[in-house]
Amino acid sequence: MARSFATNGPLLQFSVNGHEAGDEIRADHGPVKLEVVATVESIVPMDAVDLIVNGRSVKRIALGADKFKLQIKEPLELAESAWVALRVHGPGHRLAPNDREVYAHTSPVYVTIGGRPVAAPEDARFFVEQIDILIARMDQRGVFENRAQRDELVRRFREGQDVYRQLAASAATPPGAKIP
Repeated sequence: MARSFATNGPLLQFSVNGHEAGDEIRADHGPVKLEVVATVESIVPMDAVDLIVNGRSVKRIALGADKFKLQIKEPLELAESAWVALRVHGPGHRLAPNDREVYAHTSPVYVTIGGRPVAAPEDARFFVEQIDILIARMDQRGVFENRAQRDELVRRFREGQDVYRQLAASAATPPGAKIP
């Protein structure tokens, strides 16, 4: 998965400060100034490429007249640890069967600042809620050999929730990323 990307057509070459997908950049303190460099090519038309930080688009780069190739060289500044990736969007096309849109997404380059891991409290809270939903579905539809088996599964789910609650509580606000 390290140097991989998912696609139904577009091809991506991507680096952050010369580091490829799957690599880690370490810095003692932030903010860290970075440069994202990429080449995006496709045999099907593309509309835009998003610069992604921790799962959220921080900049959308629209393709110009040439809908099949784009060169990217973008500055990026991070105050906290984060992961950085690219995502391609495009209209559906007959050469991208079984999909409504053309897409591609790189694996990330990880940026660790001050030895602190990436923290996304809103994501952790999402998983706490999802585990409650899973337990409710399990209680409605689950088939167990006995009550002890069901209780053991719930105990494990609750352990997972505790981990996500700790992540949500210990995380600062989501890392700031800005395009200088």
